[in-house]
Amino acid sequence: MTTNGQRNIAFSLGGIGGSNAHGAGFLHAAQKEGKTPTQLSCTSGMIYWTWRWLEGHDLEQEFKNSADDTRSEIWRQLPPSMLRSWLAYLYGGEGVFRPAIPEYFTRLFSRWYRTPPERWCDLWFPAQLLVPTRSEEIYRQIAEAFNASDIAIFFNSFSPRLGTEHLHMNTAAWEAYRAVQQERREKRPDDTHTQEMRKSGDLPSVKAEKITAEAVRDALWLSLYGFERDGKPQERIDGAYARQFILSELSAAHVIYIPRPQRYQWVGELPESFIEVQDLETELWFNGAYAQQLARIELVNRLLRNERLKGSGGARLPRDRARSHRDSGAAWLLQLLHRGHERLLSCRRAIGSGLAGLIGCDQDDSDAFLSHATALHRAAGKSPFLDTPDVS
Repeated sequence: MTTNGQRNIAFSLGGIGGSNAHGAGFLHAAQKEGKTPTQLSCTSGMIYWTWRWLEGHDLEQEFKNSADDTRSEIWRQLPPSMLRSWLAYLYGGEGVFRPAIPEYFTRLFSRWYRTPPERWCDLWFPAQLLVPTRSEEIYRQIAEAFNASDIAIFFNSFSPRLGTEHLHMNTAAWEAYRAVQQERREKRPDDTHTQEMRKSGDLPSVKAEKITAEAVRDALWLSLYGFERDGKPQERIDGAYARQFILSELSAAHVIYIPRPQRYQWVGELPESFIEVQDLETELWFNGAYAQQLARIELVNRLLRNERLKGSGGARLPRDRARSHRDSGAAWLLQLLHRGHERLLSCRRAIGSGLAGLIGCDQDDSDAFLSHATALHRAAGKSPFLDTPDVS
């Protein structure tokens, strides 16, 4: 598929625990190079940064502005990792969340007398540690910007009780998505057993929905916010917990860029604290989050490239819908607590020069792309790494 003679590109942007500098840096580089995708998916915190990018804001300047305060200056002088993380829970993230201290004591003193002893631990160690502080106006503006965009945009929320991923999309994405799903149902319908397994939650189910302000709020609802809002159950949470990268829906593109915050090899010392272990696990899960979808797309590509299958009457190959994809790895990495308070603490050069390995991406083009990303923050002695996984 081409648009005005141009090869289609797509961005698949996964959020990671509020630390989304890798994706914001990628969008900043795309903005500088004039790269505009025909399709874009984003999850968790990358929903916010996609909105800022669509609105034309200077993402680099936003990072700098948010770091120019007294609190950030003090935090930069503190020992890394654990102390900084606990301070994030204590002080919150300005404009994003605050600690749930009033809620903690209100819950403790109002419910202890009617809570059975075996559930007292729920009061002392509640699910809610943080409270979101973004305004309703922010959610509304994000929804309006996404719906007004000519780019086909996808993001998700998740219903734990139902085991259902809610895939939210704008008008530009809706018709194409419905057409593809209809074609799949006609050519590869689920059998009765599979349908029953989806209904029972034994297999994942995806429900297509429109983008609304409420959908944006649900998609940014972290598990640490708890599962209650305004005295009612919060039935939907951040969709990244279910699917961190929305990749399969972008398979009509010629090239998909997937920025990630780290390579497979761990850089630096192995974890020595509980918080560092959590960081390691998060980064490992981030790498594994898209592997299954990528492998599925590459399986189709291998079949299409296999000379022995071409012209075979017994081989029913799909139309050229699944294209070759490579993990760009193009991102700059900042160690962040959340988007406001630890922007420039320990900048590493984590630029994946894998853009040159992308199908349809010229070397000169990728070098220019990367030069903008690296210029955002000076390297601290780390050299770029090549991250182009073997998918042959």
